[in-house]
Amino acid sequence: MYDFNCWVCFDLFTDPVTLFCQHSFCKACLEKSYKLEPYCPFCKLEFQLPLPPIDKALNKRILKLKGIDVVDSDSEEKNNGNTNNNENNNNINVVAQSPQINIKKITFDILSLPATIYAQIFLYFTTKEILGFSFVSKEFNKIINHSWIWKAKLLQDAQFFTSLEKYNYDYKKCYQIHYKNEKNSNKGASGTFKMIPFRGHTQPITAIDHIGNIMCTGSVDNTVKVWDLTAKKNNNIFTFTGHTDRITCLKQRQYSVTSGSADSSVRINDLESGIETNVFKHNSGEIKSINYNSNIEGQLITCGEKLLIWDHRRSGKESDRMLGIYGEVISAQFNTDGLFFTNTVDYLDAWDMRKQDKPLYRLPGVQWFQPTKDFIFATTASDSIIKYDIKNVPLIISATNDTVAYSKSNSVTVLDGNLNHYSTLSNHTNRVNSILIDNSKIVTGSMDNTIKVWDKRNRLYSLLGGSNMVNESDPVPLVSGCSNVRYDRTRIIGVFNHLVRLYNFNLD
Repeated sequence: MYDFNCWVCFDLFTDPVTLFCQHSFCKACLEKSYKLEPYCPFCKLEFQLPLPPIDKALNKRILKLKGIDVVDSDSEEKNNGNTNNNENNNNINVVAQSPQINIKKITFDILSLPATIYAQIFLYFTTKEILGFSFVSKEFNKIINHSWIWKAKLLQDAQFFTSLEKYNYDYKKCYQIHYKNEKNSNKGASGTFKMIPFRGHTQPITAIDHIGNIMCTGSVDNTVKVWDLTAKKNNNIFTFTGHTDRITCLKQRQYSVTSGSADSSVRINDLESGIETNVFKHNSGEIKSINYNSNIEGQLITCGEKLLIWDHRRSGKESDRMLGIYGEVISAQFNTDGLFFTNTVDYLDAWDMRKQDKPLYRLPGVQWFQPTKDFIFATTASDSIIKYDIKNVPLIISATNDTVAYSKSNSVTVLDGNLNHYSTLSNHTNRVNSILIDNSKIVTGSMDNTIKVWDKRNRLYSLLGGSNMVNESDPVPLVSGCSNVRYDRTRIIGVFNHLVRLYNFNLD
């Protein structure tokens, strides 16, 4: 069974060439791919130049799919070297094929629907299946080239694609770029990414956040810096200097960045004007976490020695305090459904912020926790991992598709949704400092000064963070190696002492 679209350029084959691994591509695409690496773009089997000859049988099948039946004269098969026969073989007879079904009526019915509706219909198909519709008829080819389909597909597979203006909102082109970027980030080979360092802080970086192409960092040097990730060189847009002690946490929003400090203050700065817009102060103690309530506009919850609630649109000395919280608050955060969780020395509480007189339920205190929509994953003082069902407390052993990864040394242990052992990832040579998980990858940063990208069983590749040697001009690191990692579909960001390294897999 043939595939008729090239997985390098996404278009119909032009001069198709079939490699020894039986995968076919456009001849020009293979020549370009060979300059990058001498491997099949599909299965990674090595191949060499010169390329095999053009696959004539595949060419004929493509013509038939376009509605053209290529019929060679009988003399081609009986050719004994006669020149006249060779001339006859070059003649192509085009035979019109009468359709067995009314393709025009089907496509008319689809095109008569609102664009958003038929775009949603095609989301049930894979990209390869959608491209296959172009061979059914000219009418279907018009449908699959409609921008609404590729816009919906782009939103489905790449929610944070940020180069629409660059490609004049050509969503099919944008999806091709996204696919290429995704392939680069899965390989991590030399030549598939650019590394850009962001220097500016004079002391170790303690907090980082980013949305789209804007990144914010906080440091022991008491400053918050704002960076443009699209710049070819590190481009520091703003530096906020309002804090008088080290930055302990920050939260970036679309138009503002909120930072907490060991000076007991929380400061909000505007990312468009570069002006400080608000300041909130705790009585004492460093700010440990900052959270915004997505269900209540402007509600800011800060965690210091006490947990306080503010309206970030207003300034004032007084604020609301949550009742029923016992002991020092260690950390606090929201889950995706708007439930708020506070972890103290004694208890892990879940709150409905519309009713703050008492928690919805109370669990034993933990060392670390991560709430999701339906579950809470937590670690205890004995280094065991427990899982709570938010809708059915306490501990359960129910099956889900979630994945948990944790590390106590230089290896990472991966558990399935039932907290059963799935795999152990062992390739770092020193302690793991940071772990990020999405549906397909696990990204880890370590004291060995590397970032490693894994699937859920094996290492895909490593990214080097430079030398472990500390220059005399560099500040003494709080954490050796890579202290923090962040990841989106085309970029990996690592924090190394006082600088940030951006590994950008979008080479366009």
